[in-house]
Amino acid sequence: MGFWIVQIVTCSRALFGLFLLFAPDVWLRTMAFPLVFSLAALSDMIDGQLARAWGVSSTIGKLCDPCADAIFVLATSCVCWRLGMIDSSLVYFVCVRYLYLIGVHTHLFLRGFNDLPALVLGKITMALLMLYLWLLTFSIAQSRVLSGLYWMELGVWLSLFASLIAYTWRYVQLLTHEGCRRSIR
Repeated sequence: MGFWIVQIVTCSRALFGLFLLFAPDVWLRTMAFPLVFSLAALSDMIDGQLARAWGVSSTIGKLCDPCADAIFVLATSCVCWRLGMIDSSLVYFVCVRYLYLIGVHTHLFLRGFNDLPALVLGKITMALLMLYLWLLTFSIAQSRVLSGLYWMELGVWLSLFASLIAYTWRYVQLLTHEGCRRSIR
């Protein structure tokens, strides 16, 4: 029973993102947008904790969680772009980052690296991006840009670039280590 509750909490995040993506602009300009975003962010915080507390951590959960994150972040980024709050280049770069990570993780998985924990910098980047988008939802609801968001957007860009470099570095290290291991045999 606990396994399914955790999966529902995880999948709800993706559903919240899709709901926001197709919600009418008039509705998104109310305080309902930050409320739905907050519920989705809360689901991101509690799904892993529930899985560990109930002892129902699974490979499926480890795969569903980042997928739900990606759907939610990309959908919310598209909504903020559609409402004129962020530049399309940030949406494109977030999309490219997720596609890159999917490709790297798939390649490593096919090479036998089954348990790839997230990098700390990747988690920081995700938290910063979520905080930035959350603050944007309040800006949209209040019809004004909150002060300091321009600096925060710069921080999001820097962390996105830094996390891509860090993931690439780890990818190269894993492949190099694997090549050394094969040459010894």
